[in-house]
Amino acid sequence: AGASFTDTYNSLASTTTFTVDSIEYASGLTCKAYSTVSKTITVDPIPTANLAESVDTLCLGSGKSMNIAVTGNGTIFVRYRSDKGFSATASGTQATSPISVSVTPGSGDTKYYVDSVWSISGVSSCTGSITTDTTRIYTKQNPNILLTPNKTLICEGEAVVFTAQVSG
Repeated sequence: AGASFTDTYNSLASTTTFTVDSIEYASGLTCKAYSTVSKTITVDPIPTANLAESVDTLCLGSGKSMNIAVTGNGTIFVRYRSDKGFSATASGTQATSPISVSVTPGSGDTKYYVDSVWSISGVSSCTGSITTDTTRIYTKQNPNILLTPNKTLICEGEAVVFTAQVSG
């Protein structure tokens, strides 16, 4: 008669092959039948993302490439955002890491965050961990220049004096 069993293995850390041996004995303990079945369970590593940027300063309107270092199998997706409402998803692979994303921050201090990372490899989908999730980009305002002459109408040979005021 047939038999069945269920066994659960939690938190496998590496690819593992499981083998079941079946031996059926007749009365008198003489081996009657023998069979082996093996199944390999492939374990994809948990993907990681690291926002590999330090604090940076840009001029208003300038763009910057940020690098997000990733590890994992298959295609790795990273969702990132700023504290000023910008949000996007980028993808790449461990072989092409880091994933380079272009951002153009607004004025002032802008923080960028990595919110989540996940990978898709074959039929598995793994949610990962974020090791460094924040970087800051400071944006300097373009300066305001006020140029004031001491006279706006002069005669030939006269001097004019300009006063410049810079703010911002």
